Amino acid sequence: SVFPFIMMMIGIIFFWRLYKISPELAEANVTKLQELKL
Repeated sequence: SVFPFIMMMIGIIFFWRLYKISPELAEANVTKLQELKL
């Protein structure tokens, strides 16, 4: 279905904007995301 792709795109845009605003904050969020995947 298209839903996972849409969620992925939203996630990429969200984290990219966070990274532009605050690299440290983006790193923390990526770490959280990786923990959720585990």
